Amino acid sequence: MAKSDPFRPVGWPQPGAGWIDLRPDSRVNAGHGLLFLPVAVVDPRLRKIADDPDERPSVAARTTLESVLGLTGVTRDSLPSVVFELLTTFAGGSRWKALRPSSRRRRWEIYLGDCRGRVNGRRVPYVSVPDLAGGSTFTETWPTNGTTLSSGQDQVWTEDEGDGTVVSNHLEYVSGAKMRCATALATDDHRVTCTYLVNVATLGEAACNCRIVNSATVTHYGTRAVRDLFDGTNTQLELIEAGALTTLDSEATDPGASGTMYVEADGSAIEGKAGLAAVMTATNTAITGNVRIGLRGYWRVSEGVQGDLQYDTITAEDVAAATLDMWEPRINRPERVPYGVVSY
Repeated sequence: MAKSDPFRPVGWPQPGAGWIDLRPDSRVNAGHGLLFLPVAVVDPRLRKIADDPDERPSVAARTTLESVLGLTGVTRDSLPSVVFELLTTFAGGSRWKALRPSSRRRRWEIYLGDCRGRVNGRRVPYVSVPDLAGGSTFTETWPTNGTTLSSGQDQVWTEDEGDGTVVSNHLEYVSGAKMRCATALATDDHRVTCTYLVNVATLGEAACNCRIVNSATVTHYGTRAVRDLFDGTNTQLELIEAGALTTLDSEATDPGASGTMYVEADGSAIEGKAGLAAVMTATNTAITGNVRIGLRGYWRVSEGVQGDLQYDTITAEDVAAATLDMWEPRINRPERVPYGVVSY
């Protein structure tokens, strides 16, 4: 390829056109790509996928994509999400390299000519979704046995109430306690999941909490597994604001002495589940902005001993990561624009 005769796809150049190179090696003068042409071009090397950048591709169109590109399993039902999927899920290995997010704008952006129009002379991305990578997921495996939680573990923990200790690489409560993780997530839309053990004869409670205020004040959303032989065994989805408890939802099912529990806050949608009980859901707007998670535990005085209340394998993650169905609104979109995959 001489500099005076650069590589270009079929139908190029054309005002407003754009393309995405899907060659694994750009030094090879043959391969495939995704091509947007404002004015249709008839050529046997072009395979039309859609007439509109936001079209929902037919089964035949997805089959064509898979056949030309050597893929299986293209399932997304809108063209922007299909393109995002091609550049992420199907990228790598012997195929084209995977899409990378913009470090400056913290977004995944895909440009395809003028199919979204221009604003102040700058092309609007065909697909633009937020990137929440980096600090948006962490775990706690309790690697260091002992009474210290503020160091030696995967994360730094603060004992706001009571006392806890790590035995055989899981957290045991010495007394009823509230534990707060110092590690911040990227947003207040997040989930915390853990395994638990409640082995108290008459009353024991285990809870995992999200959107915790970064202080000793008891403010959070939580899922609580209650094993009470006198007042009833159940699970609760709760709001605690400055120590005041509000039950948002509950399930009468016994969660079981051990299992997995989680609580999630996504916007104003709050969700949780513990053990064998069903998923609990609620809408609540009370707590926003907090980006930390934690644990609480309790047993009836004189009924519990150390080891009766345990937690293990804590996972915290943002739930607002980029999805394949998020993209910018259309702006000055041309009508009936041919769009497809090209071999060259």
